Amino acid sequence: MGAFHSAPEDLHYRSLSEKTGFSLEQIKILHNRFKQLSHNDDVLRRDDLNTLPDLANNPIRSQIVAAFFDKRNFQKGAKGSVQEIGFEEFLIVMSYFRAPTEHISEEQREEIRRTKLRFLFNMHDTDNDGTITLEEYKHVVEELLSRSGSLGTETAKGIADAAMLEVASISVGRMVRKEIQEHEQDSAWREQMSGYKRMQRQHQKQLIALENKLKAEMDEHKLRLQKEVETQANNTYIELERLAKKQAVQFEKEIKALATEEKRIQQQILIQQKKELTTFMETQKKQYRLCRDRMKDEMNEDLNTPKEEKQERLSRHKDTMQRSQAEEEAQLLNQQRLIYERSCRALKRRSLIKKHEFEQEQIREELNKKKLQKEMEHALMIRQDESTQDLERRQLECLHRLRMELVRLQHHTELENQEEYNARRQRELHRKHALERRQQPRNLKVYSLPNSQSLEEALEMQIKKQFQDTCKVQNKQYKALRNHQLEVSPKSEHKALLKTLKEEQTRKLAVLAEQYEQSINDMMTSQALRLEAEQEAECQALKCQLQQEMELLDAYQCKTKAQAEAQHEHDMQKLEQKASLRRAHLEQKVEEELAALQKERTEKVKHLFERQERELESFDVESLRLGFGSLASFDFPKEDDR
Repeated sequence: MGAFHSAPEDLHYRSLSEKTGFSLEQIKILHNRFKQLSHNDDVLRRDDLNTLPDLANNPIRSQIVAAFFDKRNFQKGAKGSVQEIGFEEFLIVMSYFRAPTEHISEEQREEIRRTKLRFLFNMHDTDNDGTITLEEYKHVVEELLSRSGSLGTETAKGIADAAMLEVASISVGRMVRKEIQEHEQDSAWREQMSGYKRMQRQHQKQLIALENKLKAEMDEHKLRLQKEVETQANNTYIELERLAKKQAVQFEKEIKALATEEKRIQQQILIQQKKELTTFMETQKKQYRLCRDRMKDEMNEDLNTPKEEKQERLSRHKDTMQRSQAEEEAQLLNQQRLIYERSCRALKRRSLIKKHEFEQEQIREELNKKKLQKEMEHALMIRQDESTQDLERRQLECLHRLRMELVRLQHHTELENQEEYNARRQRELHRKHALERRQQPRNLKVYSLPNSQSLEEALEMQIKKQFQDTCKVQNKQYKALRNHQLEVSPKSEHKALLKTLKEEQTRKLAVLAEQYEQSINDMMTSQALRLEAEQEAECQALKCQLQQEMELLDAYQCKTKAQAEAQHEHDMQKLEQKASLRRAHLEQKVEEELAALQKERTEKVKHLFERQERELESFDVESLRLGFGSLASFDFPKEDDR
């Protein structure tokens, strides 16, 4: 139970004022009274009210005390009781005793009256079963009469028994007020409308919850796709970096290999030239010895020439040969030097060409790698787009299934309520017809007021009056005939004559009563036939009305279902258009990126070829300037020639 705290006192007072209708000043006074009754405790117990002197002589003290602890007075639909209450519950119960204000509408006044009536009904419904039994009614009457002081206990019990019998003759064991029944019926209608509102709010909450769930799922899906794209981009960057490092290492190795090859060929050329020089020197030495020996032989054969002259001529010949050999050796060395320099230049040109070829191979590898990665990226984007489309379709189908299920539940509830309404209308009509048949007169005893006589009642009264008038006339005729017969007949025959006249009168009255009964029966038969025809017409009219209402409900439900299906088709078409447009943009983006990649490839290859062509052209121009001529067809010594 809620306790009343002083910290948020003003705010709590305003809330209680809106809930109970008491003013702030009245709430403060009642709060002081609550503290006084509960002995400054936060809760109020039954003993606190049972010991209250003001209720000591009240005949319905127990009902008043029980009303403060009855859950039905706190909230609608609750049952049972509690052992203690807080100030808020105390104030709610006290609000039932509050007089209504003057400036309220008639509907509000009627609602207050019904609420107070429900409170009084709950007060006397001690067993909490929704009805006031005869025993409960008898107990209330006994308590009220026995506490008055002017009546004894036995007298009070007798009056209570008589009142109970009177009520029993009216209500057949139970007393339920008409206002309570009307209030219950209105409550049922309000509960049904509240049920519709609750169902709509619940359906709306379910749709919102599902939409939020699907939105979270889509956000998670997009985040996962974004992570995949980022991972793909990171992998692409890492692979390109790795390829660049690998190509740099390979290029460095290739440069070193070309330098090594160049040195090897240069060494090979030097070795070959050294061999040629050695062979040339040996040949010169042989020629020198041959010439020297031949010269000596000629001089030895010439005996006339003096020895000094021979020596001088031999010395001149040696000098000439040595100068000639030195010139030839210098010429050979110069030729070898030119060949070596030209070979080195040609080697540099060949290394430059190989370096260019290696650069072309590397840039082709890099461009192919970029193309492959771009194709993988495009494949990932297409796969992601397809997965997004599948997820969107699944989510739309899930949302459509929930909507159709909610529509089905709503239609089922509407159909159940309509069937319940139809059954209730038919039961009410059946009870009405049964009541009309029970109220249809069965004998001559007619209770009616002159101002409210129906045609049947007037006809029955007319037949009854005619019967009574006829009976009076026959009685007069019987008396006149009896007097006349008694006057003209001897006294000894009077007894037999009176008996005969009495039998004749009885017979005529019986015939007259039979005629009266026949007239009443004929009238009742015609009235019953007319009543049955009217009731049958009412049944048919009600049946047609209920059938029309059922057809209208069915048409409305079919229209609602068709609208839901049309909405789903519209959403599906909209989704397909959105997916097609997104796919078209994606394909356009793929084409643009492929075109940009191809353009980049073409430009890079073009720039590379132009740079390499400029480098080779500059190298050839420098070679021509140095006097090496064209080196394109220069042949290098093979490795087997070493």
